Amino acid sequence: MTQPQLLGSYWTLAVGADPTGDKLCLHDFRLRVETAAKAGFRAMGFWHTDLRENRSKLGFREMKRILEDNGIRHVELEFLSDWFLEGERKTA
Repeated sequence: MTQPQLLGSYWTLAVGADPTGDKLCLHDFRLRVETAAKAGFRAMGFWHTDLRENRSKLGFREMKRILEDNGIRHVELEFLSDWFLEGERKTA
């Protein structure tokens, strides 16, 4: 039986990120990736502002190395916004 490759969405793994604010994760990139891998995730989602912030701190090469070293094989750029709204804005 093939082991499923689970994806941890940004909003699942970026504990503390404010969906109404800058949407940045408050936790270190490396720690987040290591924690996701230990929990069995093999793919991760990132919000564009978080991706930009970590690129400026680490660079794409180092980010890629951290992901690969922890068995994260798939990455997605998330863009679903306003998922937390209610009423007419949520319906729209």
